[in-house]
Order: sequence, then C-alpha cells, then structure tokens
Amino acid sequence: MTGRGLSHRQWRISRWWGFRKHLLRWACDGRRIGNLLRLGYSRLLRAPRPKGLPVIVGIEPTSRCNLACPMCHRTYHPRARETDLSFADYRRIIDEIGATLLCVFLWNLGEPLLNEDLPRMVAYARDQGILTMVSTNACFLRPSAAAELIAAGLDQLIVCLDGGTRETYSRYRPGADFDAVVGNVRELVLEKRRRGSALPFVELQFLVMRDNEHEMEAVRALGRGLGVDQVSFKKVEMPEAGLRDGLFPKNRDLVLGVYKDDQSRRPCFRPWYSSLIGSDGTVLACCHDFLPRHALGNALERPFREIWESPRYEAFRSRVLEGGLDICAECPAANFDGDYSVS
Repeated sequence: MTGRGLSHRQWRISRWWGFRKHLLRWACDGRRIGNLLRLGYSRLLRAPRPKGLPVIVGIEPTSRCNLACPMCHRTYHPRARETDLSFADYRRIIDEIGATLLCVFLWNLGEPLLNEDLPRMVAYARDQGILTMVSTNACFLRPSAAAELIAAGLDQLIVCLDGGTRETYSRYRPGADFDAVVGNVRELVLEKRRRGSALPFVELQFLVMRDNEHEMEAVRALGRGLGVDQVSFKKVEMPEAGLRDGLFPKNRDLVLGVYKDDQSRRPCFRPWYSSLIGSDGTVLACCHDFLPRHALGNALERPFREIWESPRYEAFRSRVLEGGLDICAECPAANFDGDYSVS
C-alpha cells in the first residue's frame, strides 16, 4: 500500500509512469537495448564473461554517516577510513559506462547527502539519460537540499523512517530528530507541488523490527498525511546471528525466509546485470557483500570495464553458478520479490 492508499500494482504503474521519459528514450536507444539483450543472452548461456556492461550500477557518494543505527552493517563493521567520492572521479566513471547504463543508485552504507556534490552527480547522470535513485535518512534533507535534488532531476528518493512515533524512531535512529525528518519530507513534497514536478518519486521506507512492528498502520497514515508516493515495508536483514533475537519481529511472517530455513532459492542475475562501486573505488558484485569479502578491483585505479571483464570477476560469476559462495548462502535477496517486501 502506498501513502495514497494505492495497491502494490498501482504504485508500480504510477512510479513507472513518472519515469516514462526514460522508458521512451531507452526504447529508442539501440545501444542500450542491444547491451541489455547481450547481457540476457550471456546469462542464459551461463557465460562467466557477459557480452556487455552492467545496466544498473550503485555508486557510493560517501562512506560517512551521521548515525550508528543498530540494524546497520556499518555500525558493526566500520571502515578503517571514511571517504567521499569526488565529482571528478564520479564523472569519469559515468563517462566510461554511462552510454549503456539504465539506472544508477547513489548510496550504499554511508549517508549520501553528506557529499555536497550529490545534486551535481544526479544532474550529470540525468543529462545522459540515466535514471537516478537516492536513499537517505533525511536528516540533511533541508529545504535547500530538497530544492537542489528536484532541480537536478532526481527520479526516486527513498526516505528511511523506521518508526511512526518519536519514541520508537529514536530506538532505531539514535541521534536523529523524528520531527525534523518528518518536516523535511513534508517540505520536499510541498516543493515538488510548487514546482509542478512529479519527480522525485518519494518512497517512505520502513524496516519492520521487534519494537516497531506495531506501528505499521501509523506509518501508513503518516505517509498519507505527508503526501508521499509510496510507503513500503521491508523485512530486516542481520548477518550477525547474536543480534537477531532482539531485532527480529515477534510475528514470524515478518521475518526473512533465509533466517527461518524456508526461503526458496532463485537464480541470481545480479553479477551479469549490475555492480557496485564504493566511495573509495572498490568494485563489488553485490551490495550484500558488506565486509567486503570479494573485492574485484578498484575503479579509481583502473578502467571499470577491465574489472568487469577480468578473470577475477569471471571466477566470481562461475562460483555464483556453482552455488559455492558464502555471501550467496546467507543472502536474503535470493527471493527478493516474494520475500523481501511486506505486502
């Protein structure tokens, strides 16, 4: 259900209608369509080296964050050095792979709004016909920042709000101000209306956990009141087994199947279609490689295409096909559409 009371299917249609300019442009772009078809053919043949470049890439603007949330992997595995990705390095990466790219999501484990170049990053990708997405805790989504992101042409903004009340929210986002975050979202929606802009598509995202599972309806009501485009509910993942009991909901239907040994496995296509580049340039095949365990190269030190087609990346894809990777065995996204989201 969305903030406006739409069904799951309806909000999907609404979101993609908002992205229709991208869809029309892609449909007329032989290079992008050809690249996508070659990737699909490569995956169908189980080829460890795809005949194309990724169509979805995550680029992390910064590894810094202003919060230390109890459900975040960054809290338990802090990086030795916090880094911001410079706009010059970002531009070089987009210049290399942007011609075949369909979507770039600008986040990973840091808070993207801490990088002051974020609006420039969004605008640069949009100018090349690439769909842009940002996920934020919205602590720094002040009116000026919201206006810059709207003007830059951001397509989707995900706001992480894990509580329907100040008290509950503070348990999961210690140090953040619930009222300020809600106010920031309200001002963003109002600014969209003032500008007559349908974008960004604003999604209020709620991780369902032990101390907030009773507030799902309250967050739906909050989303309707704010006028966001969607309210989504996701099941929380926590690789650290010792932390799960106090974090997972009491309602077992709201717990990921991978933690209940009842998750159906589906073939993983991510290493053929997508990639992730950290703020320090580290290239990973999957956003679930938190530590990371399988770094495949550094995009600030060598061209991304060399890494994408390297023997190391080929070996990684081969192991995915064989089913022998540790991160795949514990991945909660093996049945993403059927299990990750709460209807």
